[in-house]
Amino acid sequence: MKHFDNNETAVLGLMCNINEESNFKSYNLEDHNNIDWDITDEDYTYKVNKGSISEKDFLEARYDGTSSGYYNSHGQWYNTNGGYGYCQYTAYEKKKALYDYATEWFSKGGEGYGLSFDIADPKMQAHFIVHLLDNELSDIDNKLRTADSVEDAVYIWLSEYECPEGEYHSVALSRSECAEEIKEYCTSKHSNNSGGDAQKY
Repeated sequence: MKHFDNNETAVLGLMCNINEESNFKSYNLEDHNNIDWDITDEDYTYKVNKGSISEKDFLEARYDGTSSGYYNSHGQWYNTNGGYGYCQYTAYEKKKALYDYATEWFSKGGEGYGLSFDIADPKMQAHFIVHLLDNELSDIDNKLRTADSVEDAVYIWLSEYECPEGEYHSVALSRSECAEEIKEYCTSKHSNNSGGDAQKY
């Protein structure tokens, strides 16, 4: 809300997409990878944080030496699964941006300095989204601020950043249906919260 100058429509549009992607679980691994790799979200996150899943393997959605990713015609690694975090970052470049931001966050001078590296830290991931909107996604940020409805805001994020398969208008309509529920939940939590830390996984 602070970032969007209390523009509720923009905030809800973004949150409706996050709700659909990860159900607001910053440690969420793409569901079918839990099955394919026989690993829980929590165990996967622990292994990434401790380095037993290397940065390279995290970025290339590789587990136990296997990945369904491939090099495209431009010699760039392309992930077909392995989405992670609030926004289910899947593309190599998006996951690298998250990993680099987390590394900086927990390094000297970063807000998380003194704490152990945590790719799933909810505060870090929320700030990463704001960082994107302030920088490489500034055009999307401006469009979200002028969206006429939550559905429009959902569509903007879908079509210009997330780019999933499917017809975006129908997906946006479906995703925006939870807006009032999210609003009521956040209003209730805000009124009952005296400023304590957000619940962590």
